[in-house]
Amino acid sequence: SDIYSLGVIAYEMIAGRRPFIGKGFEIAIQHIFEAPLPPSHFNPELPKMVDEAILSALNKDPKDRPSSAREFAASFGAYLNEQKRKRASVSRIVFVATIIVLVLGVSAIVNNWYWFENNWQSVKVVFGWVEQNKSYRSYSKLKLVWPSSGKEVVLATSNPVKASMLTIQQFIARFSSDGSLVAIYQQPVQTPFNQQSNLRNQESQSQKVELWNTFENKKIHQINLEKFDPICDLRFSQDSKLLAISGLNEVRIIDISNSSQLYSLTTLENNDYIRFLSSKENLLVVASVRRPQVKVGVSITYPIEKQSSVVSLWHLSKNQKPTEIVNQYGKIEFIETIPSENGFLGLIQWHISKKEPKRRIELWGLTDKASLKNQWDVIGDGGAAITADGSKIALHLSPSRIVEFSPSSGEEIKEYSYSLNPKLKTAYLFYDKDNNLVIATPERLENLTQGKLIYKPPSNSFFVDFTPATEALLVESVITEVNK
Repeated sequence: SDIYSLGVIAYEMIAGRRPFIGKGFEIAIQHIFEAPLPPSHFNPELPKMVDEAILSALNKDPKDRPSSAREFAASFGAYLNEQKRKRASVSRIVFVATIIVLVLGVSAIVNNWYWFENNWQSVKVVFGWVEQNKSYRSYSKLKLVWPSSGKEVVLATSNPVKASMLTIQQFIARFSSDGSLVAIYQQPVQTPFNQQSNLRNQESQSQKVELWNTFENKKIHQINLEKFDPICDLRFSQDSKLLAISGLNEVRIIDISNSSQLYSLTTLENNDYIRFLSSKENLLVVASVRRPQVKVGVSITYPIEKQSSVVSLWHLSKNQKPTEIVNQYGKIEFIETIPSENGFLGLIQWHISKKEPKRRIELWGLTDKASLKNQWDVIGDGGAAITADGSKIALHLSPSRIVEFSPSSGEEIKEYSYSLNPKLKTAYLFYDKDNNLVIATPERLENLTQGKLIYKPPSNSFFVDFTPATEALLVESVITEVNK
């Protein structure tokens, strides 16, 4: 296990990200069953020998890993020898590398990330990956963007960290239905060593959510949640008067007018996604992924491709779960809800298999008795959107095919051919206020209906949210700088 841990450290040092990324048990399952991408996938300049050295330490079978830290370090020494570096003899570099790796291993065991964070740049200098006396830091800026005018306002800036540590979105942020408000939560930065300790520590700390007025570009409230787990999701009610905030096991409902807590739901679930149905009826949809349980030294309870998820309808004032809409195998990846003539419609995407078709998108009628109205198999990473009036559904059925359907008849309305950059797995679909279909990727925001480019974000950016009401965007940009 120590050699495997060193392999994880080396992977992140060289690739700039961890070998596996996910929530909770997702990461544990990936470590047990899935092979990581080679570091050269993220750093194309790396030679094959470095890939082999790191991946050997990450073998699932301990017998296939290097037998010692010295042997692991020697594999890097072989690479240095091949490159004929003249900085020192190979034996000395191997010795230095061995000492560094051993110290890093001890650092990992005692969970002392601070030493590693302050000194890992020196390791990169020894191996010749960066120049002497240079260190880098990264931070995120959450921006409110109006593409039509080109106006941008920075709403929040995350705390700077070492450049390689910022590998995931740092903000959860949501627009209200009318686009007048934004709720913002900054997620804690996770590292291989502080992930679990951060979660434990934050359970007894307060979580902070900021409320911004987008029309006046100013913060109007700060919501402090005492003894609350790290936040999973934020959602406004349809009338923008309430804000639902979900964490592990609990959902709290906040009155926007005075930031006071109205209700607290004890769900005993992960609460990955939450959606209001109606403020007047005090109904909330809660979707949770039930991830596999892992027992040390024993196989998992069930395979990853058969994770189960549950979607429930909750009465806020009664703290009751009156209706379990669906409980089935698969991992929910998103859920959207809109009003309809006979109640509400729910659009749910499931990750159901490692083999194609990997995903399924379902359309549900959400009333006292939930009913499945339609479903579609999806090749690739999927994506879907539904208009506010429920007249059209757009489905990303394959990497190059997007189709619009009528929810009432199930008939195809229009098909779009769209070539998504294979390196960009993230693509989101939206409808604007005129029911034009919009697609967002890290490279561009485009109106597919009109064939028009709306916005081209800066490099290293994420689309966080979009509001049809004002057609404004929330964009998170990662900035990397050289420390002076």
